[in-house]
Amino acid sequence: VLEVALADGRDAQVIDAGLGAVIRVLTANRDGLRVSFASQSPWWVPGQVDDRVFDRIHSGAVALLSEIRSDPDHQLRVALGMQLHALVTSLRTDPGVAATAERLKAEVLDHPGVRTWTSSLWLDTKAGLARQAADPTSALRRRVGEALERAAAALQRDEHLRAKLDDWAVGIVRHLATEHGHEIASLIRTTVERWDAQDTSARIEAQIGPDLQFIRINGTIVGGLAGLVIHTAAQLLG
Repeated sequence: VLEVALADGRDAQVIDAGLGAVIRVLTANRDGLRVSFASQSPWWVPGQVDDRVFDRIHSGAVALLSEIRSDPDHQLRVALGMQLHALVTSLRTDPGVAATAERLKAEVLDHPGVRTWTSSLWLDTKAGLARQAADPTSALRRRVGEALERAAAALQRDEHLRAKLDDWAVGIVRHLATEHGHEIASLIRTTVERWDAQDTSARIEAQIGPDLQFIRINGTIVGGLAGLVIHTAAQLLG
């Protein structure tokens, strides 16, 4: 992920995003940080002194981060970029660094707070998708529709893309038929076996209803004509 994020000179965007996130966190949590700072201060230091010291530290940190973010040639920014690239190299080549990263990742993923957050995030995302999918005017449906229209236009214009899509679809069907043919056949058989006669006729009617109507009408006309011919022949011969 880091390699992709830092490729093609995008390390500046990564640094900007990271610095911006830290600035927003410091700004949004200023009061909480002030309380934490005061709790670590000696009891004999007056509260006004704590406030002034904290204000200097907080404003200085925000100002420094903003300066680094706005100056592409800032010494600390250049050093941060070098450290990011060095980290990518170390993760690839240094077993110790890789093991440390894996351990930290496992600790983070196993933390109860992270598990609770990811569970709530999935539920919130699922609920949000369901709401937007049910709303004809939602941004999600509009963007999905626009994406489908662009894809359809591209398929109409690009013969090579159509050929690739056809090959991809044939490859998937061939793979499924080869690797999972028995499972698919079993699934179809058990599914059909659970249908009753009324359900089966309704499903067939829904899928091939127009063709059935054509067959019924055609059979009626042909049968009627055949009956008329036979009746006429019988009258003439009689």
